[in-house]
Amino acid sequence: MDSVGMVMDEIWARVLPDHDKSVQQRADKLFLENEIKGLKEDPTELYPGVADTLRRLKEQGVRLFVASNGLEAYVKGVSDAHQIMPLFEHIYSAGEYQTASKVHLVELLLRQHGIKSAWMVGDRSSDVKAGKENGLTVVGCAYAGFCGEDELEGSNTIIHSFSELLDLYSQSV
Repeated sequence: MDSVGMVMDEIWARVLPDHDKSVQQRADKLFLENEIKGLKEDPTELYPGVADTLRRLKEQGVRLFVASNGLEAYVKGVSDAHQIMPLFEHIYSAGEYQTASKVHLVELLLRQHGIKSAWMVGDRSSDVKAGKENGLTVVGCAYAGFCGEDELEGSNTIIHSFSELLDLYSQSV
């Protein structure tokens, strides 16, 4: 669980440290095949309140994006499977854009959409780092259940349920 949320190269460096790039590329392929298979065969759930909160934020005019360390087909597959894809202006994945880190992925997103001010909402240290290094307000999500006690250190605020974003947003406008 320690590796969830990392870019694939970081995962394989941790999980398969003594194997060459060809083994890691094969692992990428198998990993993605199993993720897609799981999405199709097994029911999955979003965290409580995610879909409703995203819809309500979108209705209030908030521009929503995804910036994920995951592989493109999986990241888009999750959004599609849960019928939340239309809520996002664009979905960015490290797999699609071949970025070395989430910092670079978020930098690309901000540049391509002319965004100067935004919130980075996430549950991993890579989210905190990407937000901070891009000058964003960081909302750490402590509801995921797999982050260590230092995982969200540096966040501007921490939420314990996704729906708390609605109150935070109302207070900020």
